[in-house]
Amino acid sequence: MMDWQSYEDGSMSEEQRKTADELLRTSEEARRELAGLQSFRKAVRQAALQERPPMDRLTAGLKQVTQQAPPRRVSWNAVRGFGLAAAACVALAGVFIFQNQASAPKPPVAVADVEEAFDPAPTPALAQVQVRSAAQAAAFLREESGLKVPTVSLAGMASPEGATYGKGWCCYDFKVDGQVVHIYIRPKDGSLGGKPAFDHKGMPMFRQGGIGWNCSGWTYFVSGAPDDVLRKVAGAVCDETRPQSTVL
Repeated sequence: MMDWQSYEDGSMSEEQRKTADELLRTSEEARRELAGLQSFRKAVRQAALQERPPMDRLTAGLKQVTQQAPPRRVSWNAVRGFGLAAAACVALAGVFIFQNQASAPKPPVAVADVEEAFDPAPTPALAQVQVRSAAQAAAFLREESGLKVPTVSLAGMASPEGATYGKGWCCYDFKVDGQVVHIYIRPKDGSLGGKPAFDHKGMPMFRQGGIGWNCSGWTYFVSGAPDDVLRKVAGAVCDETRPQSTVL
């Protein structure tokens, strides 16, 4: 039996993927199985987005768990081999587990004259996936989140590690100089304020626990590495995603 979950989350080997692609080309039953999984995942995602977490009970339970062992990140890879029922449980649990992470103390604001700190992930993460290419990450984020986020590739600078999304935001993870940098993107909402710390080719850049900027209806925020690395990544992302007509 083909592991369509691995096919969907990108963890399937190249040889297995070729076999799966051929099976999809020749078998109507295989196409129905994959379509059923995709429909199921969408239904779970919609239910998760509408579910209100029982935070009192979850916070109490999570405190007990975190006293015994460090929290673990939820990944779609973790549900591989457990079937569709287990996938549903992990998908819904992701809403609650990541709510605890989202409520953790925020890093200090680096610039005193910033009006308000930007929270890059204001809602719980719903799913995370390992990826092998920027195109795969972008396809996952657009399909799962419903946001038509720009593709970020950092070509020649970094290797893609994964992608995560929540309600109204997406995140690319890249390994840069041995460190994982998080690139958050969400529709522009006015969270970046105060005096810019510097500009990149005419684009105002803000420091708020990381480096953020607004461009073409999106707010970008990079974090997870020292300032020199973040500045390099922010500049590369800005150059890659901004319309050429706006470059000064």
